[in-house]
Amino acid sequence: MLFDIIRILKNDGIIYGGSAGTIIFGKSIDTCQIMNEKIERNTKELNFLHDISLLCHFNKKNQKENHEYLKQFSKNNKVIFLLEEDVLVITNNNIKIIGNRKYTYYQNEEVVIHTSFNLKKDLNNEG
Repeated sequence: MLFDIIRILKNDGIIYGGSAGTIIFGKSIDTCQIMNEKIERNTKELNFLHDISLLCHFNKKNQKENHEYLKQFSKNNKVIFLLEEDVLVITNNNIKIIGNRKYTYYQNEEVVIHTSFNLKKDLNNEG
């Protein structure tokens, strides 16, 4: 299945993934351990985001709990926490956010709210 996903994307295909279906495109699915500590580790992440992991469903209800977890997780990882309503679109040549276009970026225990204009910089680790 992993090779099917890569083949589809390289041939200008479209794959839609929500929630966990989005998280697998990052470096690690361990970001979602805060939601479920019994994550099945029989999957391989795709790492389409230049070593950045993802977490979805950012909203006011889960903000504080997830913020502390991701801050600690970012000691050794870079993370994008997408807003509840936002969508990450990955094509063979482009990665963009559709929606509110703000996301929370975690790296080395630092936290910044970014807009889609920062996405290219974050993906290329330009700081």
